[in-house]
This record gives sequence, C-alpha cells and structure tokens, in this order.
Amino acid sequence: NHPGDMCYIIYTSGTTGNPKGVMVEHGNIVRLFYNEAFQFNFGPDDVWTMFHSHCFDFSVWEMYGALLFGGKVVIISSLVARDPSRYIQVLHNHKVTVLNQTPTAFNNLIEECERKELELRDLRYVIFGGEALVPYKLKSWNEQYPHVKLVNMYGITEVTVHATYKEIGLEEIEGNVSNLGKPIPTTSIYVLDENQELVPQGVAGEIYVGGAGIARGYLNKEDLTNSKFLPNPYQLGERFYRSGDLGRLLENGELEYLGRIDSQVQLKGFRIELKEIEHHLLQQESIQDVVVIKRDSEEGHPYLCAYYIGEEELEISILRSHLGEHLPKYMIPSYFVKMEEFPVTSNNKIATSQLPSPNKELSVESYVAPQTEEEKQMVLVWQEALKIPRVGVQDNYFSLGGDSLKAIGLISSINKSLDVSLTIADLYSYQTIAELVEKITSSQQDDESKRVYGEVLEELREFEDSYRSEGKFLDTYEAVYPMNGVEKGMVF
Repeated sequence: NHPGDMCYIIYTSGTTGNPKGVMVEHGNIVRLFYNEAFQFNFGPDDVWTMFHSHCFDFSVWEMYGALLFGGKVVIISSLVARDPSRYIQVLHNHKVTVLNQTPTAFNNLIEECERKELELRDLRYVIFGGEALVPYKLKSWNEQYPHVKLVNMYGITEVTVHATYKEIGLEEIEGNVSNLGKPIPTTSIYVLDENQELVPQGVAGEIYVGGAGIARGYLNKEDLTNSKFLPNPYQLGERFYRSGDLGRLLENGELEYLGRIDSQVQLKGFRIELKEIEHHLLQQESIQDVVVIKRDSEEGHPYLCAYYIGEEELEISILRSHLGEHLPKYMIPSYFVKMEEFPVTSNNKIATSQLPSPNKELSVESYVAPQTEEEKQMVLVWQEALKIPRVGVQDNYFSLGGDSLKAIGLISSINKSLDVSLTIADLYSYQTIAELVEKITSSQQDDESKRVYGEVLEELREFEDSYRSEGKFLDTYEAVYPMNGVEKGMVF
C-alpha cells in the first residue's frame, strides 16, 4: 500500500439520520504515531486494551498504538466494557499500562475503583477523547495515582482520531477548564468566525482542523464533503475541516473547548448555550455530573431540563438561586432530575435521547410555597385550572400539563382574580407563578412611574402656560421651570 491508499471507512452519525462514511488513508494513520515530535513514549512493554468498538475511531488509536510500537493489546468484549467492575479486574490482571477512555466511562471506572479498593499501579497513561472532559472530576484519581499521565486529546473521525494534546495536572484540575491543549505534530488548529476570518485571542469561534490528518472525505457524498472539507486559505494547497465545535484560544496559545455549535438552542426567542448552564451547575460541590437538554411538552412547548448525578437530592430552590446569580432567567431549567447514572451509547457517550421525561415521580422539584398575597391567589387559580392539588411558585406551567387551550382559561381567571391584564404571550414568556407575579409587580411599578411622570409633566405645562400668560416668557427662552427649595435659597 501507499500513503494515499484508503485504509478504512468509519461511519459517523449524520444530522439527517443517515450515517456518513469517512474515508481515511494509510498516511493519515501512520503520521499520527510516526512524526518528529511524538509526545508519547510508547514501547514494546506497554499493554493496551481495545475497549472501544471498531465502529468508533478511538479503537484505531488503541489497535495501531499497540501494533506500531510492538506492544500488547487486550480485546475487551462488549459485555465487559459495559461492566466497570469486570473491566477493572481485566486492567489489574493484565497489568495494563495505556488506558484510553471517554470521560463518562472513566468517571464510572473511578467510582468502581474506590468501591472495590482495587489499585491499578501498572498504568502509565490515561488518554481521554470522544467528549468534553471536566478536569475537577479527576482530583481524587490524580491524588491516588500522581505518577499516571492524564492526557486530554481533542479529535474527530474526519481528522483521524486526535488533533490536540494536553497533559492534565493539578493546575488544570483546580481550574476546571476543558483545555484541549495545542495541535499535535502534523496538525494545525484555527478558530474562525462565520466568514472564516481568524478571531482574536479569547474570542469564541468555530474550530477548524488542518494538516496531514484530514481524511479523504465522505463516501458517495460529494456535496457534503465539499461543505465540510474546505480549501485552507491560511495554507495554500491544503484543506481543513470545519468541525462544528466552539472554542477559543487562551493566552498561552492552548485551545479551550466550549461545546458544539449545535448545542445552542432557541428558547423564548433567545439563543442558549447549554454547556454554559452545565458549567455553572457543576460549580455545586454535591453535583458530580450534569447534562442539560431542551425538551418539548406534549403540546410542543419547549423547556429546559437538567439531569444531574450527585450524592443526595438537592433543594431546587438552591440550584435556581445559584444559577440566578450567573444566568438570566430564561436560561434556568424548568426541571431538575436526579439520576443514579446517565444512559450511554455503545461508544460510552451520554445518550441524551434516552434520558427520561421529567414527571412527578422522577423530578425532585422541591415545593416552594407562595409567600405574597398575589402568589397565594395565583396558586389557587393554577390548581383549579390544572386540576392539581398542590402547585409551587417555581413549578413550570407546561411541565405540569398545561397547554395552549388551558392557557386561555387560566389567563382569564388570573386577570379576573388579581385585576390585571396578562396575555397568553406573558404565560409563554413567564412560565412559573413566581415569574408571572414578578412580571405583574414590574408592570404595576411601570404604570405608577408613568402616572407620576404624567402628573409632573402636566404641572410643568401649567407653570409655563401661566408664565406665558403674564408676558414674562421671552423669545430667547426655550423653556421655564419652577425653582426647587435649594435654588430659591441661593437666590432669595
């Protein structure tokens, strides 16, 4: 074979539901391991595991990493891969030295190690890929195994497994930044705006990957290939790959991962970055992992739902208050659901499509009682309209089973009971009792301000009219105003 010959085709999921076959050449793989500045010191004494399915390109790294350096690779069955307890035993028995994991899978492994009190002293490397890493979750592991190199690598099937390298130490763990590091040899990274112009340092943009790892393209999908594999204007004669990932360059030239561009959702007319919500929830010490998604009620009304893993059920009012210090109200999830573990795909990534719908049994939404008279009145109206015995002021209307038809009667009852003038649009924008009452209070304050302003304006008009009628208003005057007390004291 020659470097330009095709080596394999791996299929990845497509936005249309049809998988895309990525054509990878021999040269793409070889340069991944054989280059002038390879960061790893793999050798014939290393023991690897082929943990990942051969349908996932992380397996390419596992297979050829062992093969090209004369090491040993232990094939892991799908049953063992799904059972952290059995997998740990394999790692221990075979004295595995190089471990490749998605962060989700490794977090499960850490918990199982602590539970079984089994040590993995032969490990030299733990290499992460496949999804975003939350460094602070590695704190206990790093303390127990300080000799093990923790390496975070960013990559995509279309750029041949890996594109960046970053060693994770105590500084990165305490800073808890999803740092992707710098490009590996033979690879280049660009952060560009929508016009493919370089963005300034620290500014978010889309990540483009160039260099010798760029795959040939998609099998039998020429239009899609041309839209994702583009001519590189910063390196003539080369191509780069448009990743669809958001990132920014840090002061030290390293790349920070900010999430998928398509993880941005539209809600209530606002663009929301779900990763930003997850970031702030993870600041809570009792939350070990979290994922936020947009869901739709049975009536098709969108809302945000946060799923978290923690040692205990949390007071939702505390979570809401914490998020409220950092985020606008429209970014605060309507529901918070405690999970024992997240469902995962065959590639050990979180399967968001399998997360359960929030309901009264699954949700740990704590009851927040009404405090003000307006809240108490509105609670009674909601309970009657929704036929629910108890409603809290933080409960979401649509999550409680409300729909567009019930909304008409509900708004009518609220307006009659509280003598206000809410609209259906208000309910769509302010979906909890607390938000609606705040909206009413704010509107009433605005109305009062307008009334007072109107009265003052009328008094000023009357004063000027009186001044004019007495013939005191000269042509050079623009306007006249009565003196206040301080001004009178200065003159008289």
